Amino acid sequence: MQLMTLTTKGQVTIPIEARIRHQLAIGTKIAFFSDGDYLKLKPVSDLISLRGSVKQNKNIPLQKLIKLESDTAEKQAVLEYLERVINMNQ
Repeated sequence: MQLMTLTTKGQVTIPIEARIRHQLAIGTKIAFFSDGDYLKLKPVSDLISLRGSVKQNKNIPLQKLIKLESDTAEKQAVLEYLERVINMNQ
């Protein structure tokens, strides 16, 4: 178990090992769930998982949705590369 400190802005840093293992990149959306005494985090990585997080009265152009998916794929490729580099150096 690793301990993190909550900042004055209410932020904590997710350790690099956890970010790599769970493929969390800069800009990754994360859902927070309260489960009794525990706080659980879940990455939201696809458009279907984001359903309900966007106001229904807004029309989002298809091209913007495609770009969001493309950006997610690019972030995943970067994470996979970083994981290989880290594993080579261990």
